[in-house]
Amino acid sequence: MSITEKERRISGFDLHLVSKYRSQLMGIAIIQIMFFHFLIAVQSGFKFGYYGNSYWIIHKLVSYYMNILHSIGVEWFVFLSGMGLYFSASKNEGEGLLSFYRRRYRRILIPYLVTAVVFWTLKDVMVLHAGFARFLMDASFLTFFTEGVKTIWYIALMIMLYFLFPLFYRLTSGKIRVIGFIAVMAITILFPVWVYSLNHELYSNIQIALTRFPIFVFGVFMGKEIKNGVRIPWLLVLDIIAIGFIAEYLLLFEFRGVNSYVARNVASIFSVSLLIILTLLCQLLGKCKWLMKILSTAGKYSLELYMAHVTVRNFTGTLGFDLRDPRIIFIMVVASLVWAAVIHIAAQGIYSLLDRKRPKTI
Repeated sequence: MSITEKERRISGFDLHLVSKYRSQLMGIAIIQIMFFHFLIAVQSGFKFGYYGNSYWIIHKLVSYYMNILHSIGVEWFVFLSGMGLYFSASKNEGEGLLSFYRRRYRRILIPYLVTAVVFWTLKDVMVLHAGFARFLMDASFLTFFTEGVKTIWYIALMIMLYFLFPLFYRLTSGKIRVIGFIAVMAITILFPVWVYSLNHELYSNIQIALTRFPIFVFGVFMGKEIKNGVRIPWLLVLDIIAIGFIAEYLLLFEFRGVNSYVARNVASIFSVSLLIILTLLCQLLGKCKWLMKILSTAGKYSLELYMAHVTVRNFTGTLGFDLRDPRIIFIMVVASLVWAAVIHIAAQGIYSLLDRKRPKTI
């Protein structure tokens, strides 16, 4: 390593590392989300005596993990999505609005439609005999807003965020980007409060998505700094990490029982602290090729893994299987991997059909 490189490392945290290890960070995020979902059932098993008293140490570890990290992988996902969209938009400055929407929605809607058609047909039509109308309501996310059906809620969130992104991008990347960022952050933080004041039930149904808007906006805003490789002094990095951990500590021990709105905003702050640490760990473990490959592969197929995981888990429960059973958990993991591969292959086939050029007419 040259002296210049050493000096650069000493000078501060290179934000470009977040982009460099984006795939690995996305991989860590999807693994954390899957782990969290499985631990919900495990925690329930401990609570109701399913595992007995022999594994009390594991019970304690699971409780600490769930209380501290919960579903923080979602925050990492959303932040990195905002950052990624900034990279894409800044690279294609002249792209029209319709072209942007077509490109971005195609990326998520085609895999989603493959997933939704199979999953909701099996669950609503074949198992629950709820009928085709119910299938349409669930697949179109109508029941997410009216009943709080959250099985694949993240896709509904992405649909909303993709629609709003051009506005967020314009307001947070111009000459007055800092002012625009503060304004947009204030609006997205307060918007759920406004929804709650208008309709408590609607807020309850969709708050899991609404409270993730601010971390997305932060990802969009930081996209420029990350792309330009801005360096943050190590003292400031330590301050940022400390703020996140202090906020999480206060939430856990001083203000226990606060509502989910406050908890999610604190989780967003804490997620940034952890994301910095994870990025540094990725840099430290960069020479561990096999681990980086596993994480980057998980990140590359994170959308398919997410949809496969949540639908397999939900359908397994619908069929009446005990989600606390370690054998069932193992089967769900394997089934999720297989289903994710099927979703990806099917989506790629549809992309190919859509991209096939029509024969030229003479």
